[in-house]
Parts: sequence; structure tokens; C-alpha cells
Amino acid sequence: MSVLRRYWVLALVGIVVILVVRHRHAQEPAPVQPAVQVARAVEGDLLVRVTAHGRVGPPPGSSSALAFAVAGRLESVDIRVGDKVQAGQALAHLDATPFQLAVAQAGGDAQAAAANLASVTSGAAVRNQEAAAATHQADLKVQADRAALDRTRVLYSAGIAAAKDLQTAQNQLSADEADARTAHLRAQALVAGAGSNVGQARADVQAATGQSTRAQASLAIAERDLANATLVAPTDGVIVAILKHPGESVDPSTPAVTLGAPLVHSATLTVPPDAARRIKVGDPVELHFARSSFSYKGTVTAAVNAVDPTTLGATVVVSGIPADAFAGDAVDASITVATAHGILVPTSAVVEDPQTGDMLVFVAADRGAGKTFSPRKVTIGASDQHTTQIASGLRAGEVVATEGAFELLAPAGTND
Repeated sequence: MSVLRRYWVLALVGIVVILVVRHRHAQEPAPVQPAVQVARAVEGDLLVRVTAHGRVGPPPGSSSALAFAVAGRLESVDIRVGDKVQAGQALAHLDATPFQLAVAQAGGDAQAAAANLASVTSGAAVRNQEAAAATHQADLKVQADRAALDRTRVLYSAGIAAAKDLQTAQNQLSADEADARTAHLRAQALVAGAGSNVGQARADVQAATGQSTRAQASLAIAERDLANATLVAPTDGVIVAILKHPGESVDPSTPAVTLGAPLVHSATLTVPPDAARRIKVGDPVELHFARSSFSYKGTVTAAVNAVDPTTLGATVVVSGIPADAFAGDAVDASITVATAHGILVPTSAVVEDPQTGDMLVFVAADRGAGKTFSPRKVTIGASDQHTTQIASGLRAGEVVATEGAFELLAPAGTND
């Protein structure tokens, strides 16, 4: 083979090798850069929020059992379960007859005691009036006893009163009839001219004063018992249960009605115990309901840091529930507990390095035709599911990777 021919063969082989190498390079895939979105770090305020969930209505245990302050027979119940009542509203009534009789008798005693005191202090000139008042009071007692005996007989016939109650009423009438006869005899003796010396008169004045004071106290007690024969609502609320019914006997130890806290305009939420420590009364709340597309503004009215053993969370009560909400409706809430100022980025821009535990952001830099991203260690402050405060490591205006930032942790995707 001539030298020239050999040269051409070698040149042809070289060309073939070059073409094969180029073809292979053309077939090799280029490194794939992760597709990321970017955002610019800005300086601003971040509203620090606590997410809470709960239901419309007051906290458990807000109900109170109401009982009459005196014993008696329940005559009427003026409310039904579910009724909304106001403070001071009458809920139920006892049979007032015995209390009215007691007031009448105590009032008569007070009048008689006052007349007696006036008679003693004014001297013998008015003793006839004293005698008349005493006999009048004695006659009132007898009349009251006879009315009470008649009433007890009716209750005994109906099986409500016991035989001992009937006997007690009869004995009381006999005793007061004897007192009335004595009062009439004393009045006759006074009219006949019976008197007393000066020392006895002074003793009579002291005795009459004490009797008048006791009579007034007895009258006040009787009037209070009559008032207590009506059960009233101590606060606004909702009737949760009626425990006693007309005809039944009640006393201070037997509740008759259960009163719950008002259901409208409040909700009970559960939050993690550590979050509850940051919540205070007056914090603004944004409320959402499953059956409504609207959001409502509310306010924290109570925050309890103690952990509920049932829910393992702390309890927060908020206002702002719309009037058309139903008790038990599910509520999602966002409670604003603070405002943090600083450098803000989307929360998706912050990535935790699984090897070191460092918090990283990938900062964009323009190099030639495209962007490259460099990892940078940062310290984070307040954060929620949308925005994170960067305490150090980043400046306002820098561009960071957001969506797709986690893929940049892979060695193939990190460019220096």
C-alpha cells in the first residue's frame, strides 16, 4: 500500500470515530434540573395564629341544678325543656297556702306586739287597746289553725299528708283555742281594774320590746319563705332538664330544674396545651362552619390552660357565633395570638436537611442562561402553614425556591 493510500485510510477511520463519539454524546440524557417555583423574601408582619376545633355551645359542666330554698309541694312548672329564660324569671311555684298563712299569723303577731309595746309604754290609759289587740291576735291564730286543719284534712284524704300531720294540726288548734280563752280572761281582768306597780310596769316595757322585735323578725322570715316558694332563674340561660313535676314534694336538697348557659353566640374549642398558654382573653378569632361558606369574626372570652383528661387538650371559649348556628355545630377557628415582624418567605421554601437537621432555603442566582440555587442555612421564627419568618440568614429581596425546593436537596440537583 502506498503512503498516500494509507494516509487516506487513517483519515477515513478518524472521521468515523469522531462521528460515533458525537452520536453517543447526542444519545446521552442531559442532567435534569428540578422544576421549581420561586418567590422573593419580603420584610413584613406575620400574624401568628393557633388553629382550633370545637362545637357551638358552652363548655361541659356549665349547667346548674336549681332547688327551692324551702320545702313544700310543687304546684306548677312554668317552663319547658329548651326554653330560653332571663335572670329573675319565675320557673316554678310551690303551694303557697301554708306560707301565706304563716305570713298572716306573723303579721298579726307583729301588730299585736307593737300594740302591746305601745300600750305598756303609754300606761294604763291604753291597756284596753292592748287587751283588744291580744284577743284579736288570739282569734286570728284560731282562724288560721282552723284553715290549716281543713287543708290538712283534704291532703290527708288525697293521700298526700300523713296522719301525724293531721294530728299536729288538731293539737295546734286546741292549744291556740286555749290561749284565746286566756287572752279573753286577761282582757276582762284589765277591764275590771287590774293594775301593776311601777317596777312591774318597767319589766312589762322591756318584755314588750323584746316581744315586738321577735315578732318583726318572725314576720320577715315568713315573708322570705313565701317569696322562696317561687323558683326563679339566677342568670340568663336555657332549660336543660325538669326534674320535678306538679304534686311532688320538694326541699332544698332536691333539685327541680337544670339551667344551662346560653347556647347562642359562643363556641367551645379545643387547642393543644402548649398553644393555650399563648391565648388570652380578647384575642381575635376567625370562625368557619362546615355547613357555611362564610367566615365570621369572633373574640376569645375564656382560655383554660388546664388539660382536659377527655380531650387531652385545653379549652377556649369564643364569641361571635351567628344567631342561626345550632348547638353542636362543628367549628374550625384560627386564633391570632401575636404579630411577628421580620423577613417572610412561603413556608414551602424552608427545607430541613435530613442529615444535619439544619433548616435551609435555596437562594436563586442568575448564571448565564438560567437560574441556579445555592443552599443557605437559616434560623426560623414564627410560622404557619402559609408563611414563615426568617430570623437570620436571609435578606429582603433575595429570591428563594418554593415549590420543588425539597428536590434541590438531591446531589444531582444542587448547583454551586
